[in-house]
Amino acid sequence: MRTFNFLATSALTACLMVAGCGSPAVGPTLDGGTHDLTMTGTVMDFTVPAAKTGCLGYVQCQVDCLSTATTQAEYDMCVIPCGKNVTTAGKAKFDAEILCAQNFCLGTNDMGTGECIVTGMNLTNKDGSAANNGTPCGDCLNNSLAGLFQDTCTVVGGPNCNPAMCAASVTACTSSTP
Repeated sequence: MRTFNFLATSALTACLMVAGCGSPAVGPTLDGGTHDLTMTGTVMDFTVPAAKTGCLGYVQCQVDCLSTATTQAEYDMCVIPCGKNVTTAGKAKFDAEILCAQNFCLGTNDMGTGECIVTGMNLTNKDGSAANNGTPCGDCLNNSLAGLFQDTCTVVGGPNCNPAMCAASVTACTSSTP
């Protein structure tokens, strides 16, 4: 509240120092019509935004959205604030883990299983079908990201379950808490 009073007092002082402030001919127009400092019909939000979160908070926000959303559209709307509230470093660590899991499932390294291929801009099954749950590529992606999203692999101890090559990026993400 003090911040608001300070800003209002400072604006009023600045206004009084300018000749004609408040007259219809000269001065700031803040409400779309009159030349004064009133803001009729406008709600000003002076709340301090929440502190940004690291990778772990970003993941938890997405997990919360997954548990509450009933449609893809609801999930997509839910995760918008998640992305706005993560630090640059936290997002970079998240992206590094996603990339590691994708590379593992593409088989672009010696340890990967190669369950997925790139079709256009998407990862798909080798036959080009969508990488949904229950498909080889979908299951590989879900299992290789299980540790990050605090989930259980469909085949615990299977070759795609939390691959060792991605362990460092999972640890970097889950320990990223500003």
